[in-house]
Amino acid sequence: MALTRVRTGGITDANITTAKITDVNVTQPKIAKSMQGWELIENKVSATDGDINQSTGNIEFRNCFSADYLYYKLVIGFFTATGSHNNTINFQWLYSTNTYTTATNYYWVVDRLRSDSTSLDRTTASGDSSIRLWSQIYSNLVGGIHGEINFWNHTAPVLGGTSTDRGSVYRPWIQSDLVGYEASDDCFTRTFSAGRYDSSQADDFFTGFVISTASGNAATKTHMSLFGFRNPV
Repeated sequence: MALTRVRTGGITDANITTAKITDVNVTQPKIAKSMQGWELIENKVSATDGDINQSTGNIEFRNCFSADYLYYKLVIGFFTATGSHNNTINFQWLYSTNTYTTATNYYWVVDRLRSDSTSLDRTTASGDSSIRLWSQIYSNLVGGIHGEINFWNHTAPVLGGTSTDRGSVYRPWIQSDLVGYEASDDCFTRTFSAGRYDSSQADDFFTGFVISTASGNAATKTHMSLFGFRNPV
């Protein structure tokens, strides 16, 4: 009977080297599925009023995009502002060296589902300088908003070693689903927002984005996390 020799020293770093791990042996079934899911890119956590604002009212996520991710998600655990009640919350893209994209190429629609009404409240804009995410922020630690924003069609991911670059035709989309209290209408609201930047750019043109309020800064305890969905191999 043949015997299999067992190394008594166990599996050590010395036994596993890069030279011994070849491409042919690294196959899809051997790669954990979790390695192809959501990966944290950046956290924003406010310890004091305004400490995560690059400038008054603005929270910037800089140089956060790459061809390694299929799409992106910003999860807002809690966000409120120090300014007066009823400020709008807006979105803009960044390009080049953290330059704001302010051209009037933003098209958006916002649907508000309110606890004090059975009717849908819809607002639209064509050719705006930003995308609206929320209409009436309640600037109080008991208020704020919660939810997520998804980002599409602004990068060219590499899937299975193949580039998906379509040239200079990228017109990015965002879609958000947020909940919170609105002070002016005295109601609890779920807001759906969808917006497009309707001007063609190259896949690597946009480098980041900014969330802004009309006045004030992010209040203490504001926290949000940006994730990227790792490309399937």
